[in-house]
Amino acid sequence: MVEPGEDERATLEDGDFVRILPHAHDQADGNPPFGVVGDELPVGGLLVAQAGAGLGVFAPEDLQRVSPDDIPPDALADMRRRAGLTPPDAHPER
Repeated sequence: MVEPGEDERATLEDGDFVRILPHAHDQADGNPPFGVVGDELPVGGLLVAQAGAGLGVFAPEDLQRVSPDDIPPDALADMRRRAGLTPPDAHPER
């Protein structure tokens, strides 16, 4: 899930891929429990681009850092699109 030696609960940063923990994820909406962290809000919480759902605000303790390899490819592509991230292979080296 995370690289060896890394702490899943370490401070989350802009661009980190996360799993939304079950107690914070609305499972009734049918969207995958994954997102990518955006801005930290001044009132607390993190803005997260959630796969299939748009943007949401979550407490850091409701999120677990994951590797992009842990996320289904279609969900990963949707999150990257929603967050405005370019897929790593979109710009081949020149």
